[in-house]
Amino acid sequence: MRRMGLECRIRRPNPYRKYSSYRDETGARAENLLNRDFTADRPWVKLGTDVTEFRVADGKAYPAPVYDMGSKEIVAWDVSRHPDMAQQRRLLAMLEEKLPEDADPIPHSD
Repeated sequence: MRRMGLECRIRRPNPYRKYSSYRDETGARAENLLNRDFTADRPWVKLGTDVTEFRVADGKAYPAPVYDMGSKEIVAWDVSRHPDMAQQRRLLAMLEEKLPEDADPIPHSD
């Protein structure tokens, strides 16, 4: 169609583009401290997190784990119906309970 100069005015929505975490303004971009090195020689040095969308029987679920790159364990997690700040606060509270006093990890999120 493109070679012939034709254009389709009605288009099916892409089912994978329905959710976007960037609704309004985005904050400042943080410095890339990890430089794609997602390994650590000991626990509580580098932590990674992300929120994922899953379709479930009665809607959607948003799991958010925190992964310790040194121990290769999930050290905190939360599952919510909405990927909102309340979920992130619960996740951080769980992480704060488990975080050793002397730890100063580098957090990473996409």
